[in-house]
Amino acid sequence: MRSLAIQTLLWAGPLGIGLAFLLLLASAPFFSHGPGVPTGGDERAWSAIWGAAALVGLGCIAGFVANLVWLAIAFHGRRRPSRLEWFRTATGLLLGLAFAVLWFRG
Repeated sequence: MRSLAIQTLLWAGPLGIGLAFLLLLASAPFFSHGPGVPTGGDERAWSAIWGAAALVGLGCIAGFVANLVWLAIAFHGRRRPSRLEWFRTATGLLLGLAFAVLWFRG
């Protein structure tokens, strides 16, 4: 069980993006337009958007920190990280960077 929790933390960035995508798909009926929709849109749609943003942001941050800690432990233990560990760290870094650019630029 501990190993599953660690792997979940290490892959939190891609998992957060996947969960955000599923949340937005599940909330698709709330995204409507036309004459009967208020100007600001449906509150449930906005909640889904902010929830998805939170899932992506928290997942990217948690994954990035967990991967940095994992690499620090590997280097401290004089163990060379595997290609998967480098890939996982690079993926988390790129996702976190992309989220930060989208969040702070817009």
